[in-house]
Amino acid sequence: MQIKNIYLTALIFGCINFNQTSYACLSCGCGSSGSSSDLGSLGSASSIFSKGKKFFIQFGSSFKSINGSFNELGTWNPNPTDSSLSTIQNTLGIMYFPSDNLSVSVQLPLVTNILNQSTWGSFGSIDPTDNKNSLIGTSFGDTSLQATYKFFDDSEADFASAVWARSNFPTGQINGNPQNLSGNGIFSLAGGVFGIKKINNFEFLANVGYQLPLSKSPYFDGSFTIGNAFLYQAQANYQLNSSFKFGFGFSGIIGQWLLSNNNTLATNKIKLVATSQYDLSTYNGVGVSLGYDPRLLGSNSMTDLSLNIVFYQFI
Repeated sequence: MQIKNIYLTALIFGCINFNQTSYACLSCGCGSSGSSSDLGSLGSASSIFSKGKKFFIQFGSSFKSINGSFNELGTWNPNPTDSSLSTIQNTLGIMYFPSDNLSVSVQLPLVTNILNQSTWGSFGSIDPTDNKNSLIGTSFGDTSLQATYKFFDDSEADFASAVWARSNFPTGQINGNPQNLSGNGIFSLAGGVFGIKKINNFEFLANVGYQLPLSKSPYFDGSFTIGNAFLYQAQANYQLNSSFKFGFGFSGIIGQWLLSNNNTLATNKIKLVATSQYDLSTYNGVGVSLGYDPRLLGSNSMTDLSLNIVFYQFI
């Protein structure tokens, strides 16, 4: 199979913004609830191949259950007893292909938070509360725009590569009741390079990038203000038959929280992800992924279990 005909399996790495988990962008910045934000982690990969169509539409739902957090020493602490923090996000992604090598896309997320006897703490931590009732809130998350340019596509070598750039707009809520928090509060830019290589029935994908904040939150709270971050992800997929593929990968960030005195606080996180994709036809299909944050290799960050489901359609 020529590389130009490959549609990439979803690399849904747990960013709740379908984070922000979508096929429709190579990188999605997480603007999910307060300190549960994954600091702009590369949430997903997308097709850099238009398949001769002009539009690519996807709709995804993600469920994230926070199970603990790392402190500044890298020690993992579970959720407070009898408490839970969960986030559900539905995201619409629309991609347009002006040419075979260029795509532009927008991600529109809607976030629902469910807080039970705990709430978001500063810098990736969890705070227990005495509220015995669950707090539930829904609001729009941060919007992202992305452009991707495929600069290399060799069908004989089954290899393709692209560069991408993304802007994040703070359309999510960053103040008010904690159950309504849905954004990171800042404008930011990110960019990077992505590559895919096919060897027989295997696909190997890699994506690296860097995120740069352009503003500070007008309602400063260290829980929501994201600093510079290096982003990375890798995935290996196996094509079982013409319709079904599955894979395993990881993604992570090495970055900073911004403090009110312009100092920074280091943070890092890694996520393991198992994915599967079933093509209903040449131009549409569904994808499912499970994400898990190992209780190692982290600092000043939340950990979670995540389930992500997406439907996609080329038009």
